[in-house]
Parts: sequence; structure tokens; C-alpha cells
Amino acid sequence: MATTVTHRSLDGGTVSITSDLDLDQAFSSVITVRSGSMLREFTAGPRDAAAANAESLGVKDFEEEYWFQSGRLRLGTTTQHDPVSRVASPLCVAIWEGNGFSLFTHMYHAKPKELLAATAGMSIAEHADGVTLEPGHGNEIADACVLKELPVVGLLDIAPATRQAVRELPAWSGKGVGGGELFTDEHRSQRIFLLAGSSAITRVIPHPGFDEKGALSALASLVVSWQAG
Repeated sequence: MATTVTHRSLDGGTVSITSDLDLDQAFSSVITVRSGSMLREFTAGPRDAAAANAESLGVKDFEEEYWFQSGRLRLGTTTQHDPVSRVASPLCVAIWEGNGFSLFTHMYHAKPKELLAATAGMSIAEHADGVTLEPGHGNEIADACVLKELPVVGLLDIAPATRQAVRELPAWSGKGVGGGELFTDEHRSQRIFLLAGSSAITRVIPHPGFDEKGALSALASLVVSWQAG
């Protein structure tokens, strides 16, 4: 029997997913914030996700900690080494941890006080279904997506069906399914699927060794929508 879950995107949008498959997996939300010519990525997810992201980049200890907008803001630094050029690049990360969700961002060649200043004008709010971020004066959200694993199918990369996104759909006709139009395509020699609905476009990246027949059957009943915040 089909069930529905809703997730909050960082830009304030609400994503609804309806499927016969298990929808209990955690989700993450990613936005890109433009500040002048600079782009910075923010990722929200479960409460332990931001610290795990920081640790994966080499940050194990945080140098600064603040109570910030009903959560804990921690900043740490590390150095990234390019394996080819061997160039060392200093990296500063910031993580915000609320009650059930967290937020991660980073800046290269920045000190904690610089990343703190760049973050201070932003507004973070935690909700029952996710975290939202207002980028602040002089900044704008360039794009947003929600990521979620789905059994049998793979990774769902969900974005709003903007005019630009619709123009970038394959030129050929897809198959009509319950959630819109389903396209099958290849990307870097890997099979992918695109589900184009009226308000959301979902890029599906299958698990390695997936069963294509089973995935197509599951995708035929998948319905995804995006309601702007």
C-alpha cells in the first residue's frame, strides 16, 4: 500500500513523496547560496550528519562553539591536500546542530571568524520536517534539491520543476506513469532515470547491480511533488 512522507527543503519548499516502497530512510537537503560572485553550499540532514561531514574532511576537533539561533554552532579548520598537484588548501567548516537536524557548510582559505561573519546574517529555523535557511541581505539561493535513498530504486535527487530544469529534459518523449513522465538515459556510462512531474523533477541514480525491471516497476508508482515555501 502506498504511503506518503513530506520533507522540508532548506529553501522552505515542501517535498512530498508517495511510493509503495519503504520511505523511512533519512533525507538531506542542499542549497547553493550566491553572494556576489561567490557560491557556497549548505547541506542539512539528521543531527549527526553535519559532524560526520566535517570528520570526513579531516575536522575532528572544533576550535569555536556558540549558541546560535536555537542550536549549537561549531567551527573547525583543517587542510586539504590535492593528490595530483600536492597543493595544500586551508579549509574552515561550520556545523549547526538543532534538536533533530543539523546544517553543514565550509569555506576554503577562510578563518573561523570569516566564516562566522558570513553566516551570522543568515536565519536558521528548525521544523518537525527539516531545517530552513534564509540567506540574508545581499545573498540569494541559486538552487535547491532534496536527496533521499529509496529501496530497490536508488538515490532520488529531487529539484523543483523550474523552466530551466524543464528545458534540460531529454528531447524525446518519456513513458507516462503515475508521477508524470519517466525517461531512461545514460550518464557517464551509468543508467539513470528522470521522473518529470508537474512541480518536481527527480533524477534517479540506481544502486550498483540494481534490478532494472524492479526499479521501473517501483518508479511507475512513484509520485513526487515540490511546493514552494
